[in-house]
Amino acid sequence: MENSRDHTALIKRGLKLHEARRYSAALPYFDRALKHAPDCPVAAFNRANTLHMLGRNKIAYPILRELIGVKPEELRRRCPDSSPRSLQLDTLMLLFFVVSDVKGACAEAIAYGTQHLRRRRRGVQSVWSSRQVRAEIEAVRRNCKTR
Repeated sequence: MENSRDHTALIKRGLKLHEARRYSAALPYFDRALKHAPDCPVAAFNRANTLHMLGRNKIAYPILRELIGVKPEELRRRCPDSSPRSLQLDTLMLLFFVVSDVKGACAEAIAYGTQHLRRRRRGVQSVWSSRQVRAEIEAVRRNCKTR
């Protein structure tokens, strides 16, 4: 399956650039990966993450909402190499960050962070530790009270 290898290689290259904080250079790789595999949740998540880092949250938000609205089995069907429960867990936290700076969206951001904590299970990996998530939620709560 040539497209599968192509889109995976593109995602890996985009991630290297993203991790080097070269977000503008990373974005085209995720866009190309989605052209090869339009339903790939990993490519969609990484595209949304990169858009967030570029401050383009209005574009990232619907991508992330779609990822949490799909059953994990469907995400696995779309891309067998994905870990759908982990992907959705990190999607919730990315949604937390995407909406946390929007004026009046504190409750929505906190809800995403709280949902992230509730969905944590043994064997489901996340980029963020429980301690980090709790600290971020508390920071948003404090910040919302001072707005």
